[in-house]
Amino acid sequence: MKKNNLELEAIIEERTKHLESALLEIKAKEQLLELRYRQNVNLLKLISHDLANPLQILGMSVEALSDRCPPELLKLVDRMKRSTDTMTQILYLVRELQAFDSGKKELKLESVSIDNVIENSQFIFQDKLKEKNIVLEYVNENINKNESFVCAEKVSLSNNVFNNLISNAIKFSKPNSKINITSVQKDDQIIVKISDNGIGIPADILPNIFAYDKETSRPGTIGEKGTGFGMPLVKLFLDLYGVKVVVKSQELNELSNDHGTSFELIFKKAV
Repeated sequence: MKKNNLELEAIIEERTKHLESALLEIKAKEQLLELRYRQNVNLLKLISHDLANPLQILGMSVEALSDRCPPELLKLVDRMKRSTDTMTQILYLVRELQAFDSGKKELKLESVSIDNVIENSQFIFQDKLKEKNIVLEYVNENINKNESFVCAEKVSLSNNVFNNLISNAIKFSKPNSKINITSVQKDDQIIVKISDNGIGIPADILPNIFAYDKETSRPGTIGEKGTGFGMPLVKLFLDLYGVKVVVKSQELNELSNDHGTSFELIFKKAV
């Protein structure tokens, strides 16, 4: 009996040592992850700070150019101005998110017009749409045709959510095709749907498209490359807004007459 107890104590002691070793390893990995996170945050702060001045100079230069350029170049200068304004807004958002992450601020939700957000995306992607001869059609399905206003944060909704979703729709659509966007009000919700007739999302990728730690990047229909970071950013901001997203997709090789991807976003209607 005494021998059995000694053997049991030895087993327990050995397993305790293994457990302690495993816990130390986990703690070391957590510290390494925390260190890398802080390094990335500091790098982001540095980049944000260093970009601010040249971006301001660029904006002022474009503004001055708009007063002096010939009429035939005004449209091009206007595009430059809108793009510069967008970069400035994104830079401001990055700084706000840093404050949000540190607990100094909360993400402020406001009333945002879906109609305006889609119009901005049509402007941003006009060259890409033209390159692939893709039609981007937006239809407001509300009976009274009033604008669809949702609870969100304007800059991130436009640049991190819709621009990523529309960019992907263009990327995975064949040339000479169409992308449809609709918005409709149902009770206290605004439902926005982005649909394409593209090549679809492979079944092994679909469950992980919003994951940071999974490989989901793949080339577009004319070889466009991506980073795989777009969809996780989409989900990050939708979660912050309290928006539910439903994704459906059929691959091109599964159903030749019924393929493509749709993202249905269910927003809270702005009061």
